[in-house]
Amino acid sequence: MSNHNPTIINDRYELGARIGRGGMADVFLARDLLLDREVALKVLFPEHAIDPNFVERFRREAQSAATNLFILTLGFMALAGVAFFLGKEWLPSLYNEHPGTIAAASQLLLVAVFFQLSDGVQVTALGALRGLGDVRIPTWATFVVYFGITLPLAYFAAKHWGMGALGVWQALALGLTLSAGFLTYRFYRVLKTK
Repeated sequence: MSNHNPTIINDRYELGARIGRGGMADVFLARDLLLDREVALKVLFPEHAIDPNFVERFRREAQSAATNLFILTLGFMALAGVAFFLGKEWLPSLYNEHPGTIAAASQLLLVAVFFQLSDGVQVTALGALRGLGDVRIPTWATFVVYFGITLPLAYFAAKHWGMGALGVWQALALGLTLSAGFLTYRFYRVLKTK
């Protein structure tokens, strides 16, 4: 039995072996104790950790990486949206031959073009916030958006405004957009404090 006491950083990361080294930091294999998974953890060299200029540069590097992730997400989701748009009549015909069903599904796929973008961004932002250890407020915010805004709006759009399934999907698109906007804003706000 080992008497080794693992190094814990920020009461969250259990440091493992060093797996890389850069100009201003070491990269370690670590265990995220909050999420119970392995991660790569970049740790500034001690002489840089006390220098506010290096800390700010490190924060900007993280912000730049996150921005690139959001751009890649939007790009991929835009490509999926283009596929939905171009295949809006062909895709439903793979599953059903009824012209009315194909026409209805085609309308829904047009809405899906837009909610693809919002869904990709909100999932990415939610994962990034989880990585920063910010889970409580994002969880409540998405709960309020989906159950307090999206579901009631979908119900009224479908039942009282006569929009049917199209109204439900449009409400979903709005909810995903609201969630994506808030979570992205929250991510960049939390990142500034880290």
